[in-house]
Amino acid sequence: MKKVITLQNGSNLNEKQFIKYFESKVFYTLRKFQLFNDLKSVCVKDLVVVNKIGKVIISKECLDDLSVSILEVMMSEKPDELKKLLPKYKGIIRPFYLMSREEMTLYSKIRKLKYVYNLNKSQVSSTSRKKNNSNILIQTELSSFLDSLEKQQKNVKNSIVSSLLKIENLA
Repeated sequence: MKKVITLQNGSNLNEKQFIKYFESKVFYTLRKFQLFNDLKSVCVKDLVVVNKIGKVIISKECLDDLSVSILEVMMSEKPDELKKLLPKYKGIIRPFYLMSREEMTLYSKIRKLKYVYNLNKSQVSSTSRKKNNSNILIQTELSSFLDSLEKQQKNVKNSIVSSLLKIENLA
């Protein structure tokens, strides 16, 4: 089988190995942050597709989305809003908290699942249309900035998300 991804540690993974890696990382996230009571009933493939299980909303946000949101909240000087971006907040869980957009897209492609990257997130939405457009522009610029920074310095996005977890004593 041919290589589909090279991890940051230099490991080359084929499709089968990547699926195992991805699903292990999601289960690690689910266990670490206690996102589900019964992990035996959880199927990673389903989490990518479903939006809700019972009263719990399954967020598709990944590491890339969260790093942008964290910076945006920090710039808005509303640190209490950071709690909304944790892996589990009220009725929202984020099983892909530690997954990159590249990993999400690749997993979806291999599994033939529909995964749509959407920069416009509900956590930072505003009531006025003008302000909402401004938020989208800021998110887009932050995302581009972080993408270019990530090319120069690996793990920048991961460091931003990890910092939030350390602040909240979840790391």
